[in-house]
Amino acid sequence: MIAVSSQTNFSVDTYPIDACLVDDDQILLLDAEGCVFKVSISGKTAVLLCEASVGGNQISLSPDRQTLACAGPEGFALFQLNDGKLIEQRRGAWSSVAKWHESGAKVLFTFGKIICVTNPLGVPILESESFSSTVTDASWIKSKIAVAAYGGVSVSDENGKNFSKREFIGSLLCLSPSPTGDWIVSGNQDASLQVYKVSDDTRLEMQGFPRKITIAKFNLDGKWLANNGAEEVTVWSFAGKGPKGRSPVILAKHVGGGTAISWSPYDANLIATGDSIGQLRIYDLKLGLEGKPLIPRNNFNPLANSPIKSILWSSSGDAITVIHQDGAIYGCVLK
Repeated sequence: MIAVSSQTNFSVDTYPIDACLVDDDQILLLDAEGCVFKVSISGKTAVLLCEASVGGNQISLSPDRQTLACAGPEGFALFQLNDGKLIEQRRGAWSSVAKWHESGAKVLFTFGKIICVTNPLGVPILESESFSSTVTDASWIKSKIAVAAYGGVSVSDENGKNFSKREFIGSLLCLSPSPTGDWIVSGNQDASLQVYKVSDDTRLEMQGFPRKITIAKFNLDGKWLANNGAEEVTVWSFAGKGPKGRSPVILAKHVGGGTAISWSPYDANLIATGDSIGQLRIYDLKLGLEGKPLIPRNNFNPLANSPIKSILWSSSGDAITVIHQDGAIYGCVLK
């Protein structure tokens, strides 16, 4: 069993919308006003790095840890990490996504009804034609781009152009492509999961959730997908031919359902979940059985009576930092 020892517990004077890891001691927090704070876990300090005039929805750090991308209600922006200097910005439309390509040579933004790709200096590389509605989510599938907008998922060619559409009549809220590039999953307003195969027109549907699905995430090797949408987080097996005809592993109930889901970057079977009263749990999927509840390996009492917004694993997978909506931060070491 994983033993956990408390390492840090402190608060910052902001209400985080999103967070990302700089290194095993430093994290970045983004609030709704577009303020980005650099936080030291060991020093229990937070300093203002930059202010994005576009506001705050999502932040993403380049693979070389040099450039910060920020998406917000008024557009998107790029900043230097070392000094917070603005590199480039584009204003005038809602932007919910800022995601770097694994190469670090380009970054993907949503911008109203289109998607934009720039280099780290903000120079445009490509811009799509308009989709059917404001783009709610988008992601890289290796060199391809997957886009979620009302009416389905659209997937580009290898050049990020010439999109083909997998139709679904409804509002898509989140998008998750598998690391292998074989599958794309959307969480939807109608409380369903839609599963699309990238190579053909196969579409599967998981229904019966009591509320809309806002989080769906694949694990490290693409063999598991976890989603909220109920008091219990559910985890589907994508091993072999995929989830068709299979039942999910059912995680323990969370108050208000799962507000944060995070897979370990080190162990493909470890997952951490958080809820609306600040409770954190860790599970080992090696012990899970399809269609059966899974007992947590660690079940923590809430450290702050506030929803968990982000769960960040260290690069080695032996430590976790938990960020609450009210600015409380909790760090722990897994032994």
